[in-house]
Amino acid sequence: MKRVLPACAGVATVAMLLLASIALGSTGGKQAATAKSRIAITNRVSAKQRADHTFGGPFVLALNGVNQDTGTTSIGPIHEPERTVDGQQQARVTGTTTLTGKKGILSLSFRGVSVNVRNFDSTKFPSYMEYGTWKIAGGSGIYKGWKGGGRYAVASNNVEWDGYVTN
Repeated sequence: MKRVLPACAGVATVAMLLLASIALGSTGGKQAATAKSRIAITNRVSAKQRADHTFGGPFVLALNGVNQDTGTTSIGPIHEPERTVDGQQQARVTGTTTLTGKKGILSLSFRGVSVNVRNFDSTKFPSYMEYGTWKIAGGSGIYKGWKGGGRYAVASNNVEWDGYVTN
């Protein structure tokens, strides 16, 4: 004898399986909160050092290509004495930068290498380039609990901080 289920029983079974799969796949919103986001911070830094030995200027912070915050920075680099690497004069750099935005404060620690680039016209001041890695040291406001890091590059007084963060 062939058993036949009423149509409503089949629909109920499918609905129950669908709801169960949604419930098992759901993370209660935690997945979105801990998703990895691409971060890009562009920063223009004044060449003039402040009395507290930091440099500063405006920044724009974007996540996944969308601007999220703007504000000012305070960068405290520590340059080690120059040394010659494969004939090039370099200085190791470590330090912290604090981004004070409209939505919170984000602190980064960084380390890298700085190289003076002589001007073709020897009567003019040389420029420099710097590059290295950074990581999040702390945060408040929307930045509280953020983790991550990446790479940075400096050309004269323009800084680009790129990487990935989770919150």
